[in-house]
Amino acid sequence: MLAAIDQAREKKQQEKLNHIFTEAENKSGTELEEAINKADQEQGSQAYQDNKEKVQELKEKRAAENPEAYQQTAQIRAKENMAKHKISEEDLADNQEIKEALTKLNSSEIKEPSVIVASEMTITEGIEKAGATKKLTNLLTQTKRILTAPISPEKKEALKSQLLEFINSSNIYWQFAYQQQKAEVQSLLSKLENDSEHPTSPTKFPLKVVLPIIASLLLIMGLVAFSVMRKKRMKRGKT
Repeated sequence: MLAAIDQAREKKQQEKLNHIFTEAENKSGTELEEAINKADQEQGSQAYQDNKEKVQELKEKRAAENPEAYQQTAQIRAKENMAKHKISEEDLADNQEIKEALTKLNSSEIKEPSVIVASEMTITEGIEKAGATKKLTNLLTQTKRILTAPISPEKKEALKSQLLEFINSSNIYWQFAYQQQKAEVQSLLSKLENDSEHPTSPTKFPLKVVLPIIASLLLIMGLVAFSVMRKKRMKRGKT
């Protein structure tokens, strides 16, 4: 069922991209920019990934009109995308390819449209992957922390839904993040499902709290019993 839904979605996305590419053939300036933005809305889909070269051609066509302006816009887009995913340049520094792309995109010496666009697309893909990985890592950390204490069935279901969303997502970047941490995702999902089948028993008071209470109750009961026995003896003495 899910496979059929994914296929229908991919077909629709492919048709949308084909329409954009056809219309963009005779466009330039702001109209070409609008076409590129529409295509970029499909980013993360397999259809977009399969048509990256066509998207790149459109971007290079737009960049050739005014390389400097396109480069400045691309720099702004990269910063906005990093802010959106709460990613910094330091988070991307371990990837040499992305590091070099950032250097090129931010260099005033780079004027070649193809280099500017290639750098932009490399950075965008790196940000999307890093953002998805960070999102999943935070979710796993939250799940592990919550599993150490009793939680409501509603909270468990919410966490399960979020993990399953990554597993079943058609977004290629989410799938990348999931495949990187697949074993841990499956392990935590299994624990959540097992906890759902065996609900947590009511919270027990720790012994350091229970023992003093028991001792106090026993002392009170002892004092009451002693008082009763003493009164009985006093009555017998009088008789």
